[in-house]
Amino acid sequence: MSDENQNGDGDVNGGGDEQDLKAKRRRLQYDLIILDSDLKKMVAKKEQSLAEIKRLKRQADLLKVQIEDKEREQKKMDSEEALVRNDFMALKKKINVLN
Repeated sequence: MSDENQNGDGDVNGGGDEQDLKAKRRRLQYDLIILDSDLKKMVAKKEQSLAEIKRLKRQADLLKVQIEDKEREQKKMDSEEALVRNDFMALKKKINVLN
């Protein structure tokens, strides 16, 4: 065998181990790029989801305030209705007394 086909370890495979290592390194680098891309997509999706949750919570808070305002308005109308009913009944009694 010639010295050209032997590597430093005495193997006669023409540098096959080195080619295998390069191929494995390329494959690992490729896998790393794919995983990095997947991770970036996951992070972006998570951030989008968190932003949506924040927006929905703001909407829920706004709805709670609007509900509270309507409930106060309803109580005020209930009180005013009771006063008007009392006035109505009082006037009705006065009319009955005059008859």
